[in-house]
Amino acid sequence: LAVSASGRVGKPVGTYSITVTRQSDARPTTPKVVEPEPEPVDEEPQPRVVTPDSTAMIVASRVSPLGSIVRVPVELNKAAGVTSLGFTLNYDPDSLRVTGVERGSRLTEDSFSYDTDTLGQVRFGFAVTKGSGDEGTAAVVSFQVVGAEGSVSPITLSDALVNHRAEGPLTVELVGADFKVGPKILGDADGDSRITAMDALLALKMASSQSRPDLSLDVNNDGKITIDDARIILNMARPS
Repeated sequence: LAVSASGRVGKPVGTYSITVTRQSDARPTTPKVVEPEPEPVDEEPQPRVVTPDSTAMIVASRVSPLGSIVRVPVELNKAAGVTSLGFTLNYDPDSLRVTGVERGSRLTEDSFSYDTDTLGQVRFGFAVTKGSGDEGTAAVVSFQVVGAEGSVSPITLSDALVNHRAEGPLTVELVGADFKVGPKILGDADGDSRITAMDALLALKMASSQSRPDLSLDVNNDGKITIDDARIILNMARPS
């Protein structure tokens, strides 16, 4: 609205003329609110999983907190022609303490043997393989984490003896890994810094009281491990 009047009068008392002129019905433009972009969060890089192109025995990297139990599998890659094998797993006794050893999916029960008498080593005797697939596990070693928070130590393989059906010599690559004492990412049961269907399966076992509860799997933050946690972790494992 525009208002005009005579502001110059000789006497303040009297009759004045005020003209009201309609300009427009348009409303003033509402200013736009610009939301600031969130600053990028610096995340610690996770271990990179490298699978060899040849026959190999592999230990994957693990992360687990002080006092926890971590399972470390020795995996086979492109090992369809391997008929028997023996090897040694080496670890840092200042960071890890052996609590159990399990036979892997590719070794026969009657030939499987091991000893943990030497501190820092688990020695596996010569064992016969079974099955015809390229992959599987030779053994799984369970450790209690005893190292200092943030410490990193190697887990390596050595002294491998392998029989095979291939013509000519067979080269077997031994792939070691690092173990770090620290918190796992939410939903990661085995400490490999990835969310997979295996984590959902382990959460389901914990929900049915078949294994020791791990609150890093409490993804819905209700203070316990339930089927709901397993379902959420399975969805997290699916590619988006």
